[in-house]
Amino acid sequence: MSGFVYLVGAGPGDPALFTQGGQRLLNRAEVVVYDAIIPEELLADCPAEKIYVGKRGGRHTLTQEGINDLLVRLGKEGKTVVRLKGGDPFLFGRGGEEALALQSAGVPFAVVPGVSAASAAPAYAGIPITHRRVARGVTIMTGHAAKNDELTLPWESLAGIGHTLVFFMAVQNFSIITHKLMEAGLKASTPAAVIQDGTLPSQKVVTGPVCEIVDKARAAGIRPPSLLVIGEVTALQEQMAWRQSALPLSGKTVVLSRSQNRQHDIVERFRALGAKVFDVPVLTAVARDTEDVTHAVMNLERYDAILFTSTQAGRLFRDKLLTLRKGEAISLPPICAPSPRIARELQREGFLPSLINEPGKSRWMDQLRQQKAGTLRVLHPKAALAGEGFVETQTKIEGLSLVPLALYDQQPLPIEALVKDRIEGGYVDVMILLSGACVDATLKEVPSLLAADRKKPLLAPVGPMAARALTEHGVNPDLLPPDPTLDSLFETVRDHLCERRRC
Repeated sequence: MSGFVYLVGAGPGDPALFTQGGQRLLNRAEVVVYDAIIPEELLADCPAEKIYVGKRGGRHTLTQEGINDLLVRLGKEGKTVVRLKGGDPFLFGRGGEEALALQSAGVPFAVVPGVSAASAAPAYAGIPITHRRVARGVTIMTGHAAKNDELTLPWESLAGIGHTLVFFMAVQNFSIITHKLMEAGLKASTPAAVIQDGTLPSQKVVTGPVCEIVDKARAAGIRPPSLLVIGEVTALQEQMAWRQSALPLSGKTVVLSRSQNRQHDIVERFRALGAKVFDVPVLTAVARDTEDVTHAVMNLERYDAILFTSTQAGRLFRDKLLTLRKGEAISLPPICAPSPRIARELQREGFLPSLINEPGKSRWMDQLRQQKAGTLRVLHPKAALAGEGFVETQTKIEGLSLVPLALYDQQPLPIEALVKDRIEGGYVDVMILLSGACVDATLKEVPSLLAADRKKPLLAPVGPMAARALTEHGVNPDLLPPDPTLDSLFETVRDHLCERRRC
């Protein structure tokens, strides 16, 4: 039975430009066949089998015919395959050749277009490739000729068309292209730009008149992948260069070490400032089926409140309620949350916390004491091996009894080799650790972080418990937020990286 092959455009390099349709397919792919210029973050988050078939500097892992044969074979094996290609598959991506090979072999396929570097790289450089008062059109070409062939283009037409000219794969032929255009009548003073690593943190932009752009590019050490953009719109680059001010963390790399099934908006907040972010699950939660869990769920009336100190506990406790007391009308005790963030996340799991620790207000346990008298029993569902130290320091109130419930076990997950290589190679600026268990799992996977001379990554735990876990391993936190919240942690890391950049 035949599988299905998706020809998916990964965009020009910035993971923020990857399409939602492509991401959905990547999440359910069995095999990913990918090129050289693919955002590392996409691959690090993808659990599928990965096969690299990239081409860099004339060195091919596989010939194009070999790639075609591989896609056909995987499709005929019944696999769901994502062929992940840089930019757009049908714009100098050889997607058309791969589509024809699949069609000829009877393997079903679909195409998911991607954001092309033709528009994205100039946009990130501050160059609009069209402008109604400057350029009413754009012509996109390859500046690379087939082996032993001469670069043959309609030079006279290109020189006089008045369009913005965008050349892909042109580094080796910069001199030929500019010379032929000027020979055909293009003014030597026409503005031009070369954009290397467009949309990536390493993006480099060189501008100048077309008669000088080759020498300027050479002096700047320009290398592939680069675009050559020629036309009056490039003169707008200095006015429209927005990236440095809008993306102050461009070139910085952050790793977020977290539990599986818990997404955090700080990932997108860092990416919005230009940072490369690896969102790495290092733990997975497995619910326990024990008599203690069943007894607690079936006898909620024995408790005066339920305290959830993590969203994970809330989600798994909700699942137990739905399984063990399906169809019942359940009256829950008041729900407590140690922070507004956890309260908001618990609401998404179906709970309505009424006792919440908030700045400037009384603590949840004080609020509970105001509502009820006598000895109060508070159920605390949590991870089996999670300590009670932090909670105990908050609950030393006469007449308050915290009843821990070992609801789930936290099992470590392997960290992708690509991410480990980045950490161990000194390419990561900050590692964010969201719990003590995340600290333990991360240090087990990357023991080099314990070395006294570890390379570069600063360790940033979210609060006292994660910080304590670090010190128990003999490592002191490098960045510690003033408040144990994700907002405070984000601000602490952001401000440190911005200050370091200014230095």
